[in-house]
Amino acid sequence: MNEKREIQDEIRAITHGLPELPEYTPPENYFDQLPDEILNRWKKEASQPKIKVITWKQVIAIAAILTGVCIGLFFINQKDHVPMPITSAEAYEYVRENIDEFEGLLEYGDQVPHDAPWDVSADAIHEYLMEESSDEIIEDLF
Repeated sequence: MNEKREIQDEIRAITHGLPELPEYTPPENYFDQLPDEILNRWKKEASQPKIKVITWKQVIAIAAILTGVCIGLFFINQKDHVPMPITSAEAYEYVRENIDEFEGLLEYGDQVPHDAPWDVSADAIHEYLMEESSDEIIEDLF
């Protein structure tokens, strides 16, 4: 008993200002019953069905994530529908092959007849075309 008292005095000297703990002794046969008690409690908890409660914050988070995914998929799919650029030669070939489909779109009333007199000389026309197309390559016009 004297030895126990010396240990307590030494502990009090090391731990200044801490409250002294009361002596505690477990009930009789406590450690003999403890393993069985733990196993019984574990089996009882394992046999009960687990129900997960979803809070409003979780519902809002799930809805926000799904909305983001849907918007992302929408924009990803929009990139697939962009028409491929075609060259002017491909466009010209298409029109030439399908000219019959364009007949209703063509206007014939404003055409100048071939036998109409021209008041403008060929040199004036050539000079006008050269001024207007000075910055562009002539092949790119057709």
